[in-house]
Formats: sequence, structure tokens, C-alpha cells
Amino acid sequence: MILSWIGNAPHLGWVRVQCHSAVVAAWMLRAITMENVAVRLEGRALDLPAAPVFRIDKEIKNVVTVVAKTGVPPAAIAEVAAR
Repeated sequence: MILSWIGNAPHLGWVRVQCHSAVVAAWMLRAITMENVAVRLEGRALDLPAAPVFRIDKEIKNVVTVVAKTGVPPAAIAEVAAR
């Protein structure tokens, strides 16, 4: 497993994914960026966009697709986004 937990990011509209290492986080940052999804990196933490106003056929689809390709459980992002 490459991730240790998922939770709220310090910024509204973002969900934080904590990676096991800075190397994994950097790799995921590049992979997610290549999918044209916004992502922020802070040490071993990645912040992905997540907000209740996201549309299922647009923003949510993009984030879930990149999550499926890189290893973040989509249900975890949906749960945090709904808060």
C-alpha cells in the first residue's frame, strides 16, 4: 500500500492524501498532473480537489479516474468531499 490515510486538507475544497514517502508523493504528483487534475504537494502529502459543487460528469469523473490510476480509493475522496 502506498498511502497511509486520507483526510481533510488545510484548504477548503481539497482532500489530503498522505503517502508513505516523499518519493511516492512526487511520483503521484507527476502522474496526477499528467491527467490534467489539479494537485498540491507538501512533503509526503498530496492535496486533491474535492467539493460538494463538483459535477459527476466533469470534476468528480476526472478525480476518480486519476485516483483509480494512481491508487487512492475513490470512496475515500467522495466521503471527504461530502463533508
